[in-house]
Amino acid sequence: MSFAAVLAALLVALPAGRAARGQEGAPRGPGVGGVVVLQAEVERRYVRLQALMAKLLDAIEKTEEKGRVATAMRRSEDLKIVVRLRGIQDLLKSAKLRDALEEEKAAEKDLERVLRILQGRDEAEEAKEDKEKLKELKDALERLEKLAAEEE
Repeated sequence: MSFAAVLAALLVALPAGRAARGQEGAPRGPGVGGVVVLQAEVERRYVRLQALMAKLLDAIEKTEEKGRVATAMRRSEDLKIVVRLRGIQDLLKSAKLRDALEEEKAAEKDLERVLRILQGRDEAEEAKEDKEKLKELKDALERLEKLAAEEE
């Protein structure tokens, strides 16, 4: 299954709004305020994940450079994004809100990385290219120093 197909399936499968918070088990009693705040944060992050996945799907459709899509797919596999999104679903279903929130934060960062790849702004790839250029320049400098030393 392609990355876009998996994202689309997850986007459809993700519970939206209050359903993501597991309202059937809504807490009651003392200390509820902290749980309510936590639920609100989890819901806000979850909506952001959905928006990011929608942006990713849009970027995949607009990307004419197939190499970027392939790179984005490899990066998403390396980061285990699909597995982690399904894990978030499981955490939400079992009402493990703190764990879900932490996973949502990490998944959001990783989805943003993949989106930057699709938009042609992959910092990791740029850093790798810069490192290669620096190595080439260092090698050229060493050759020049060697030539200069031989002429003396």
